[in-house]
Amino acid sequence: MPRVMLSQRAWRHRLYLLYLGLKSNPRYKDYAKRIGEMAQGEPDAMFETSLRRLLDYAKGHSTYYAEILSDREFRSIPTLTRDIMRECFDDIRTNPELPNAYMSTSGGSIENPATFVQDAHFEGWSLATQGYYFREFLGVDRGSVKNVWLWASQRDAENIERLGFREKVARFLMNNVWLSTYGADEKRWLECIEVIRRFRPHYVAGYASSLYQMAIIARRHNIRMHRPAFVYSAAESLYNFMRAEIEEQFGAKVYDFYGSREVGAVAGECSRGNRHIFVMNNLVEVLDDCGQVVHDGSEGNLVITCLHNYSFPMIRYEINDVGVMGSGLCTCGSKLPYLARLSGRITDYFVTKSGSLVHGRFVIPLLYFRDWVDDFQVDQLEVNRLRIRVVTRGEVLEDDVQEINTTIRAVMGNGCGVEWEYVDSIDRYPHGKLIFTRCLIAKHLLQCHGRSRGYP
Repeated sequence: MPRVMLSQRAWRHRLYLLYLGLKSNPRYKDYAKRIGEMAQGEPDAMFETSLRRLLDYAKGHSTYYAEILSDREFRSIPTLTRDIMRECFDDIRTNPELPNAYMSTSGGSIENPATFVQDAHFEGWSLATQGYYFREFLGVDRGSVKNVWLWASQRDAENIERLGFREKVARFLMNNVWLSTYGADEKRWLECIEVIRRFRPHYVAGYASSLYQMAIIARRHNIRMHRPAFVYSAAESLYNFMRAEIEEQFGAKVYDFYGSREVGAVAGECSRGNRHIFVMNNLVEVLDDCGQVVHDGSEGNLVITCLHNYSFPMIRYEINDVGVMGSGLCTCGSKLPYLARLSGRITDYFVTKSGSLVHGRFVIPLLYFRDWVDDFQVDQLEVNRLRIRVVTRGEVLEDDVQEINTTIRAVMGNGCGVEWEYVDSIDRYPHGKLIFTRCLIAKHLLQCHGRSRGYP
């Protein structure tokens, strides 16, 4: 028989499969196969069996859910908050402990994170779901082509610095270059741009703010970036002005991925701009201010049921994000339901004196497009008081300051006070995320959302 020469991509694909086989979770292929089979069915059938198994297990092995789930319809099950997770940790955790269980915490934008338990079964499903998204929506196996990841987590940055032999082999098999952008200055950004130019990855992935900041640096220095096939944004809210800048500088379409440390892979953006919900892994509901499921396409609070974490069941978990459920089938051809809009966190909203809610995103373009603003954060300290913290680059233009103040008062009310602080740096959250706007008056915010429980 003649010898068949494999292309470099085919060899890389085989190495990627070898990497998956060497991972601590040898059932990855089983999870991936099951997800592929489920995706061929109708959306409701994709999660019904998994949901029933989860509810049965939680009722029989969790003290908290033994009472909560007694004779209730699913839609009437009380939602799970981070406060409840902290107060009832031991009761929620199932007994006996499942194999390969480990402790984890909510991350990113949470100042007072909650602790929970995850295991290899949860991790395998989440990883395989992400793999499904790459194959079916992005047209490539995640690790079978060259890829660069920009990550801003301090913990991850420290881990990169002390990679062992096994981890370095894993990086090679995954075709991966992992660049830490934690605390990056302009010199570091230029170094990262050069790494990408030399490595020439098929795709670039990273925190939304990291991708955007790299694009800004490239524009500032008039650098022509390497053109990947696509850019994968995750971990933070991706605003339209950020998307536009990233796509222009990278010369590639940005796809936004929605997930969290608590529940893993939730939804991924398709070519039509809709974020399809991976109902094989998580069940997503949109609730109104009274806790009822929204059916009319209105904006509401997202609650998520993680279908494959048996160690610490999260059933109807309030993730504190706001979105709009899409209706009908997406024109991309996927059967999966989708979020027509993901508006961000509940605490992205400001509260006016009249009690109405205003999304904090209105203030972001006012600051991001000023040459003298290098970084910023806007906090609502009181109903009639905002604080703007700015890292400056060059001289502050007072005419700009007055223009921003006038626009803010036009939106928030003429009596709104605006305080400016000029600082050396803006602190990131524990996992490296930068939150541009924060409402720090949770009591007023939740009253406007019709909520009765305390906010973490």
